[in-house]
Amino acid sequence: MGYLATMKAGKVVCCYLLLLFLLTAIGYSNARPVQQQLLVIISKSSHHVRFDPARKSDIYRGHEKNLQQLMEGGYLTLIGLLEKGGGIFVANERDSPHIKATLENDAIIDSGIYNYAIKPFKRVAGAICTFNEGCVETDYQLIMFLSNLNKETVKIGANMEYAHQLYLEKAQAGGLIRFFGRFNGKDGSFVIYHGRDFKDFIYNDPAVVNDYFIAEFVPFTGCSGSECPER
Repeated sequence: MGYLATMKAGKVVCCYLLLLFLLTAIGYSNARPVQQQLLVIISKSSHHVRFDPARKSDIYRGHEKNLQQLMEGGYLTLIGLLEKGGGIFVANERDSPHIKATLENDAIIDSGIYNYAIKPFKRVAGAICTFNEGCVETDYQLIMFLSNLNKETVKIGANMEYAHQLYLEKAQAGGLIRFFGRFNGKDGSFVIYHGRDFKDFIYNDPAVVNDYFIAEFVPFTGCSGSECPER
């Protein structure tokens, strides 16, 4: 009987410790929520805006100063440069009001020379390297898979979301994708793709094939090298 009593007591202690461990883990995860982030794209407008040279120079200087302050203040991190002017940035969602206010008051945007777009997202996998003067420049593609919801695609939504996720995970494992994230709500997802066959990558995605997502891509120059991990 003593042996059985000891065994029962041991089981009770083990169950108690396991429960305590689970509660601690849940509390820890709740105390450290996943940080929502922002994808910020600043790009040159297709509209031709004319200014006298002095005014245009002032606008560009003010824009550079605004961006420098946002980056030095830790509000924006430059990921890559767009060929026709502008860049791709990431930021923390908590800084969205400050970033929006700064960009809205930027003369280069107010005048229509440049546009900006901000899309909140949650990181899924990968790492992005900061663009800097010392990096090895490499061509990348920002590919956005934007939701195309209608009465037909809604029916296949669950299957397409799952197939799309598996497709991206496979590309991530193969080193084609440096980073991918999921936009908030049902707005879709995006990847930073490294490779020349990015159109094959896009149009072999089952969610694109079935019109669940519409893909848009933006070429940019990013960083690579030994200090810039691919995954």
